[in-house]
Amino acid sequence: MEQVGTLRSQFIKLDLPVDLLPESVHAVPVYFNGRLSRAFGRYCERSLAGFRVVAKVDLQPCLVKKPELYRLVVAHEAAHAVTGIAEGHGFRWKAWCLKLGGDGKARLEWEQVADIAKPRPAGKVVASCQRCQHELVKSRALRSDRIYTHRGCGGVFLPWR
Repeated sequence: MEQVGTLRSQFIKLDLPVDLLPESVHAVPVYFNGRLSRAFGRYCERSLAGFRVVAKVDLQPCLVKKPELYRLVVAHEAAHAVTGIAEGHGFRWKAWCLKLGGDGKARLEWEQVADIAKPRPAGKVVASCQRCQHELVKSRALRSDRIYTHRGCGGVFLPWR
């Protein structure tokens, strides 16, 4: 992973409203991580006894080719840094995302970015939907004591044996 800078330096570089960022997240390091296979960015934090100990932002290297998308992803992950992991994509996160220059959407679809090749997810086909035959790719087999529902059609995933 190559460190690109900090959240503050990225906001200055992208001409985002750096003065809105709380000082507690100014020094959060930003990395390019080619191992991200399902998202454009990821905010990670580890806490000990309720205090944030380590935090970082990982970004897809392919974002360098799309500055407008790069801005959206950095604002999205900065909103996570401000609100914390527990907030998820809730109301508070959305308000911060919009305030920091993002679009307030929980996820960006790869189809919106036609000229960037989608990274191939690591893993194998572990199940298929009984209704629409959509294949589920994971690195591990599904747990046998659970029922997994396909969000797209509502069918049930049947594990491959």
